[in-house]
Amino acid sequence: MKRNTEPVAADVDLLMHAAGGVRQDERLDAVLRGLNDDERRVVFAYAESAGITWAEAAAASGATDPTAFGERVRRKVKRLADEQARRSRIRQAMDSSPESLPNLLPVRPSSGTE
Repeated sequence: MKRNTEPVAADVDLLMHAAGGVRQDERLDAVLRGLNDDERRVVFAYAESAGITWAEAAAASGATDPTAFGERVRRKVKRLADEQARRSRIRQAMDSSPESLPNLLPVRPSSGTE
């Protein structure tokens, strides 16, 4: 598969692909912007065909190793979605009570050199 390494413009509406009844979701757009063209094709194939696996979606999208590529896309989508959820919690906390923000930020382990 040819890899697209060019960044996706932030203002691109990636949901135009699925405009048939799907409303705009800024979190989904953010996840899709984190994927390259080949990965997005797998996500759209997965979303459009109920009951298929990520490997089947990757095969339908033309992946040369659909099992590995489908699993990689699944993990990447989960990671990006988790990051969007984390950012959403931080935004909500900042809007409601900024003093709770430190509780939502990741804690870095002490290096022991303090």
